[in-house]
Amino acid sequence: RLLSRLGCLAAQPLLGVADGTSGFFLTTAAILRGEALHSHGFKVLPEVLVRRCVHRVVEVPYVFTDRVRGQSKLRGRILLWYARQLLALGWHRLTHPCRHPAASPSA
Repeated sequence: RLLSRLGCLAAQPLLGVADGTSGFFLTTAAILRGEALHSHGFKVLPEVLVRRCVHRVVEVPYVFTDRVRGQSKLRGRILLWYARQLLALGWHRLTHPCRHPAASPSA
């Protein structure tokens, strides 16, 4: 749980959502069209939010319960991929500013 919370906190400034790591999201097909997404592992939402310049998000809270079966997929390699992904997305945001009106500062 601690690693999950830290992962969420690390991504919040970049993604602007409380939990960009859940893997459960709904979007339109139009948002997914375009340049290829570069996610490694199972963290697709950060790629969608940053590379598609998504700024309008509605979050619906849910509660995790204790695992009944199976084991967590979280391993050291996944943590490294995630850290690398956040760095790459931060660089992308700096070098590819959003060009649609929703991303423009108010006049």
